[in-house]
Amino acid sequence: ASHELQTLDVYHLTKSPSALWVIFIHGGAWRDPRITCSAGNPLINHLLSASLPMPINAASLNYRLSSSHPSPIRHPDHIDDVQAALQHLRTHYGMREYALVGHSAGATLAFQALASAQHPPRAIYGLEGIYDLRALVAEYPDYRGFVEGAFGAEQAGWPAPLALGGYTGLVVLAQSDSDELLSWRQTEEMKGRCEDTIGVGGGLRVVKVVGRHDEVLGCERVAGVVERYLREL
Repeated sequence: ASHELQTLDVYHLTKSPSALWVIFIHGGAWRDPRITCSAGNPLINHLLSASLPMPINAASLNYRLSSSHPSPIRHPDHIDDVQAALQHLRTHYGMREYALVGHSAGATLAFQALASAQHPPRAIYGLEGIYDLRALVAEYPDYRGFVEGAFGAEQAGWPAPLALGGYTGLVVLAQSDSDELLSWRQTEEMKGRCEDTIGVGGGLRVVKVVGRHDEVLGCERVAGVVERYLREL
């Protein structure tokens, strides 16, 4: 890695080629240095100790932040780092089957990774995710600063609202009523765009979880949701 944040924690428990890799992508508004790949530890520890029907490996990714120095980090730098990490897991660990789990801005990155994936994931989870930057800033004008920090000042250059493209795997969207940073609007609108692709019902699950925005990752409820739908694969 050429930057201290181009790193990942790998939990390589089995060399089985049929192993399912669970890949966690943290949030933090693309800029918060206090939030790192360790945010995924409670979830990963839960999944690795669960008796799932398939062998499991896991990884939790860091990526360069918009607050990183010395050079400015802007889109697509964050998603480029995520793509590089996924390629590293394929090349060095033989990863084949995988599921993406993203929290907040990490959910944005997970769905962005989906858009350019040559080998799409079996499942993709968005936990309290951001899926439409323009709608986010319209709802929360105070968030414009960190969005511009990550994507530039010109809205015309911001990514379009996220959608599934041709993806037909499992999609799980989770949101908490107690989230003090995001309402249900992002999840509800993403649900609509997903239904346009995979149909009502289909491979889409929308789940209510509990806890404040950064608390949910430590909640058994969230880990249980991820585990439950891995069992459906």
